[in-house]
Amino acid sequence: MVHDFGKRLLADAAALAALGQLLSENPQSDVLSERLQTCAHKLAGAAGVFNLPDISGKASALEESVIERRAGRGFGETVKTNLHALLRALDANHGASRK
Repeated sequence: MVHDFGKRLLADAAALAALGQLLSENPQSDVLSERLQTCAHKLAGAAGVFNLPDISGKASALEESVIERRAGRGFGETVKTNLHALLRALDANHGASRK
């Protein structure tokens, strides 16, 4: 089951990177923001279940920043920063799992 979750993390990383790129090209897209928020929310919960607190916390931070941005209270730069932090954590986890 853990091996399957590793595959899930890779798939989520690819999806998050693609959504981030699309969102940078279409910053006002609520559909893309919603998809990014949903992906981050699911990842935060699943990473928590698999005892990956760094990924869970960074996914939660991303979700919160997207929620704030969608409500008109946050900044796109915060979403971008949190997305990059999450992608780095996912990459670091993937590298650690290969060792």
